[in-house]
Order: sequence, then C-alpha cells, then structure tokens
Amino acid sequence: MMRGGTMYDVISFGSITVDVFMDTEAKEKRGKIMYPVGTKILVNDLDFQTGGCGMNVAIALRKLGLKSALLGRYGKDANGNIIEEALKREGVDFVGPKPEGKTGYGIILDSIRHNRTILHFRGASNHVRTGGLNKGRLKAKWFYFASAMSESLKTQKDLTALAARNGTKIAYNPGIRECEKGKRHIGRILRATELFIANAEESSALSGKDDKMEMLKAIRSMGPRVVCITDGARETVCYDGMYFYTLKPHNTRLVERTGAGDAFSAGMVAGMARGMGIEMSMQMGLADSESVIRYVGARNKLLSWKEMMSTIKRNPGKLRKVKA
Repeated sequence: MMRGGTMYDVISFGSITVDVFMDTEAKEKRGKIMYPVGTKILVNDLDFQTGGCGMNVAIALRKLGLKSALLGRYGKDANGNIIEEALKREGVDFVGPKPEGKTGYGIILDSIRHNRTILHFRGASNHVRTGGLNKGRLKAKWFYFASAMSESLKTQKDLTALAARNGTKIAYNPGIRECEKGKRHIGRILRATELFIANAEESSALSGKDDKMEMLKAIRSMGPRVVCITDGARETVCYDGMYFYTLKPHNTRLVERTGAGDAFSAGMVAGMARGMGIEMSMQMGLADSESVIRYVGARNKLLSWKEMMSTIKRNPGKLRKVKA
C-alpha cells in the first residue's frame, strides 16, 4: 500500500516533444503526400507547440480537473526549457528523471485534405530508466502508459510490478511499433492492464484480425479487462467481457487531427478514474477528441470538466450496448 507523499489521480508516462505544425497545402495521391525533390517548398503557416503523447494526456487530464503528473524525459537544451515552462503554466507536476540529451521533436506536415504526416524524433523520451526514478513520487490511482520504445518501454514493464503492489490501475495505449511486435513484446503490460486503448490499425497489428469485434475479443484474451478501439470518423467500439459498446461519432468539421487520440484517451481515462463507467467514459473521450480536431494542434480547445458535461448533455454520441 502507498504511504505519504502526493497521491495523483493519474501519472501519464510517454513522449515529450516540441512540435512544429506546417501548413503546406500538399496534394494527396493514393493515400500519399507528395513533395518534389530538389526544390524549395513554400509553407503557408507555422505553429510551434509542446506535445508528445505523455505530455498531451497529462495536460488534458489536468484540464479536466484531475491531479495529474507527467513521467517521461526531455533534454537539457532550449526545448527542454520550453517544456518546463509549459508544465508549470498548465499546473502539471513532473515526476521523471533529470533532463538529459536532446528533447524530442515533431514536424507535422498537413495536407490540403487535413491529413497529416509526422516526422518524429523521440530523443530523450526513449531513455527513461527504472533506476533513475524516485519510486516514492510514483503514487497514483492510475498509470497511463503511452507508446514507448527502448529503455522507456522496459521501464513501463518494470512499473507493472509497482502498480500491482500499490493497487494502481493501468491504462495502456501502445503505438504501432509495439503492436506489430505482438503479444510476446508487450504481454507483461497487457496482463496488468485495466483499460486498453488503441486505434484500428494498431489493434489489427496486435491481434492479427481485420474485424473490429474480433480484435476486441483477441486483445481482451491477452489480459486487459476493458478494450477500446477508435477508428477516426468511424465507430469506436469497446468490450468488457460481458458487453460490446459501439459509439458513433458526430459529423465534425475537421481542421487538424493531431492529438485526437490523446484527447480521446484522456477523456476515457478521466471517466474511468472518476468511476463514471464505460458508457459515460466513452462519451467523454469522444467529446474531448471532437473538440480538439476543430483546431490546429494537439491541445487547442481541450475541454474542462464543466464544458465536457455540458457538451455530452447537449449532444451525446449515439451509443449501443449489446450483450456478448
């Protein structure tokens, strides 16, 4: 059991970056954005923001009124100073190791159809080592594990034991690379997971299935108690072993989709952490993600708790619950 020190509602463990959003109005052809080589391409607009899955979720949770902290790593550089200032401004505690190396960086190239390609340098985010952590500061009701690689993924695996000892629940949102490597690569985390969240591409890679209902069953058999699969403008589905839940999104005007997954995860985790149940937690995830995609950037127009409850009351997503 946990004794003394600050108790957080959620500690978010994932990447920390400085991101630049570039509006290029590039055209798409057969699902690809084409840029000619050997020439200069004009950029219509630039927008610099802090980001990374770990940081986005920690700040979104704080916006919803939860006591959140960020576990990750940023560099000992100018961008690291920007990260520190942003966390202080947002009221999010940092419980990771000392700055080292280069801060992660993302370049988001937006197309004329508002689909984006991301060039991602993970930098210091890959180097969160278990031995460098102050375990006394990792006291939380929930851990949120975002996509991680290298030493940071090993540390996530190590922290499952700490979570078990302390009664901390784990929400897990792996990336495509972890999912492609399969259950053998991330099974230790999956077996400890209370809430699994991933998109359809990631879930298909992990499960080896093409049908979303089959993905749900296959992934739940790997350990998670609740499995949730998002799919862009298509239906989000969840499964808890007893019921299938299907939530239809609204026809929302899309400006830029970066951060939609992080916003959904934050809303869903916030709901589960507050004991709202699966159905309401899904609605919360949908409301936050649909708010974010109306603006450029991963965190513009994140909802407060009051705004979220008002949004859901006014215009909830159409949800179906069917016995398995």
